[in-house]
Amino acid sequence: MKFLYHDLEVDLNLPKKAKWKNSVIAFAANTALNSSNPGSAKLPPRIVQFRAERNMNKGFINIIIKSLLGGLKEP
Repeated sequence: MKFLYHDLEVDLNLPKKAKWKNSVIAFAANTALNSSNPGSAKLPPRIVQFRAERNMNKGFINIIIKSLLGGLKEP
């Protein structure tokens, strides 16, 4: 899968967590993830291999989210 993005920023609003916890988790995610793919106009897009196994007891959107997160976490 090729997932191109620019100025990616994570913003969380988990209803059962305190606001400061949401801010800490979002800060950690924004620090760990690349904000753009490709990094600049002169570089080729970053392409990674990933695998996500589907839990048949969960909805279809779950595999989509797992796939995206798996690809974003790869170095």
